[in-house]
Amino acid sequence: MISGVVEGLGDIATGNLTATDKRMQQVDFMAPKEQGAVSELVLTRKQDPPITDVEQLSGKTVDVRKSSSYFESLQALNKTLAVKGKKPVKLNIVSEDLEDEDLMEMLDAGIISTIVVDA
Repeated sequence: MISGVVEGLGDIATGNLTATDKRMQQVDFMAPKEQGAVSELVLTRKQDPPITDVEQLSGKTVDVRKSSSYFESLQALNKTLAVKGKKPVKLNIVSEDLEDEDLMEMLDAGIISTIVVDA
């Protein structure tokens, strides 16, 4: 959506998008940016142990849309992990046509193992 507005394909876009610093450099958001850090949840399959610390994602595969704010967060996490000498999170890029709800259904069906969504 954002790339379409930037390219002039439309004047406005509506959707469930997090206003990140990077995105705010490209377009204006109507709703004021929330105070504090963006809250995101790591979701895993029922049979997998819970993730209690974000660094437990080191070496694991996370399915994510490249245009999502989660992709940006995971890239930042990979930088932090690299500084600590830990393996990066493996980012499996999924179709832009998939919404968070679609990924949650795929997770529940056991098709994928780990995703990130807004809290």
